[in-house]
Amino acid sequence: MLISMVPIIELRGAIPVGVNNFELGHWESFFLAFLGSSLVCIPLLLLLPWVFKWPLLRRVKQVFSQKAEKISPKWKSFALFMIVAIPLPGTGVWTGSAVAVILGFKFWKAAGIIVAGNLVSGLAMLGLTALLGDYLDLLLLGLFIAFVLLLAVFLYKVFKQKDSKNEI
Repeated sequence: MLISMVPIIELRGAIPVGVNNFELGHWESFFLAFLGSSLVCIPLLLLLPWVFKWPLLRRVKQVFSQKAEKISPKWKSFALFMIVAIPLPGTGVWTGSAVAVILGFKFWKAAGIIVAGNLVSGLAMLGLTALLGDYLDLLLLGLFIAFVLLLAVFLYKVFKQKDSKNEI
């Protein structure tokens, strides 16, 4: 349950760890991981609006909020659901909570969408754990490494672009 509360790892890593390392049953591991990762959205949705008032993060929120104004509320809800439901590193409850705050979702609507997406993600991970068993750890490690590399490339391009704008 505690592992599923950790950012990036979340429910995606907690279910296989529960089954393979703690020898929990598949459904027991799913339930504990789902409960732990779903509970995290409550403090996140309450605290992140305050965090996004910090100067740097306020600017990030303003930029994304302005870009998202053109998107219909239904598509915003669907996008939030998918961000949580896709069981890949970098997606999940933590990211979904931040996106919900940036997009201005009301607390209960955001919590409902995030928990629903988390349920779908958990069921997908439950199926993958049952099908792939011991090999799932390697798959998750590979996906995590790919996520870190993509994040590094993204940050490099952002800072490189920022530096080239300063040179002009």
